[in-house]
Amino acid sequence: MEKDSLSQLHWKRAKVKNTLANLFLIVEFSTIPIAAFSENSNPGIYSVVILGAGIGSIFFAISRQKSKRLAILRYNSLFDLPNENKNSEKSDNIQNPSPAIAKVRIKGINNHYGTGIRIEF
Repeated sequence: MEKDSLSQLHWKRAKVKNTLANLFLIVEFSTIPIAAFSENSNPGIYSVVILGAGIGSIFFAISRQKSKRLAILRYNSLFDLPNENKNSEKSDNIQNPSPAIAKVRIKGINNHYGTGIRIEF
């Protein structure tokens, strides 16, 4: 992944988002005991902090997964060559191929082997 700057950028973003998600989790779980044992007259502020930290943690965790997926897809797309260029001399000149995003379908199966699901790429 070190050869491609765009996939490396997505991977670094995923690391930053992972740190932020973990930070929000720490805030959330450290606020819970404080709210439980506090004698504050306004306990609603703790609920807002816990809810906000939980939403922030979920948001950054999902965003982290998206950045990781984009980095891996971008890196893997460097090995994909278009069909018309596989046997030509121009295949070495491809610098920025677009990321290949596969369509995934889940279909049910019922045959003489049994019942189940099949994943098609």
